[in-house]
Amino acid sequence: MINNAPAWINFDEGRMIMDGTEVRQVSSYYPFGMSIKGLSSQNFIAESYSPNEYLYNGKMFQDELELEWYDYGARFYDAVVGRWWSVDPLASDYPSWTPYHFVHNNPIILVDPNGMAATKYEDEDKNLLLETNDGSDAVVTVTDDKRAGFDAAVKGTKNTDDVAWNNSMKEYALGFELSEAQENILSSLNSDWSRRNAISFWQNPTAGNAAAFAFSEALCQWTNPELVVAGLSAGVAGFEAVSPRTSVYRVYGGDSPANGYSWTPTNPNSVSNYRNAAGLPSGGASGSLNTGQFVIEGSVNPSYIINQRPAIPLDGGAGGLKEYIINPKAVKITRVSGANPEF
Repeated sequence: MINNAPAWINFDEGRMIMDGTEVRQVSSYYPFGMSIKGLSSQNFIAESYSPNEYLYNGKMFQDELELEWYDYGARFYDAVVGRWWSVDPLASDYPSWTPYHFVHNNPIILVDPNGMAATKYEDEDKNLLLETNDGSDAVVTVTDDKRAGFDAAVKGTKNTDDVAWNNSMKEYALGFELSEAQENILSSLNSDWSRRNAISFWQNPTAGNAAAFAFSEALCQWTNPELVVAGLSAGVAGFEAVSPRTSVYRVYGGDSPANGYSWTPTNPNSVSNYRNAAGLPSGGASGSLNTGQFVIEGSVNPSYIINQRPAIPLDGGAGGLKEYIINPKAVKITRVSGANPEF
């Protein structure tokens, strides 16, 4: 039995529509979307059939006035020259690129859903749950334990494109709010693969996640050898610079220098007897004295914390305060002040 209803058959380089056993339309494309004439054809005999107009990337082909543009929603795209015919609505987020570029000149790997940025929400298996037109390029993984809350929020809103709603959902799914600087970094990246890895690093800033980001961004820039190097150097530095940072403090003086490795995330001024809780050396059996005259305040990327432990009790002090072991070169110092009275 033959089903006479038209059906699509998809291929890597094009699409085909069949009516029963007869091929009605074949559409094949070059990477930037221009039709391959020798491999494309139409065969519509009966008036009940009309050509499919949703072609490259599933976008409607506009051939009025022989323009041959694709309607992406936010802009019209010309596949012959591989460029948009109007300025990117989010051009300010891509200062190093022409506002007319198409998918960063990399249509093999990248896809532009509507001519402007969109947030993608995926499950743990990278299945697309929701795509919104909120002006963000974030790729957000909704973990299984947050799926029910996410589904309920989607069902309960009338506008999933609302920026405030998306900011709230991203914070709910990721566990932190994306800053403007982080959003700009995501916009500048070349693939969703890189964006996933960048967000993974911000959620868990380990050396392994940093390396995964560098590799993905460099590989997605293969069309420009200069950018490959940038992806492994400046790009990594840029996204580490906007990564979440932890506040740290160091009390020092006397035999304890400013550039020591012992720090704490606890503000010394919030502890009633800091010397006792931190187990500061007091000139006894330890053989050294920390006078507690000065305090350094700063921040550090969590990936540079070498070790975490309770402070060791020295010279009769109780110790036990949370202590971070950090190379002082990794700390961004914001303030140095004198302690009065001394700790």
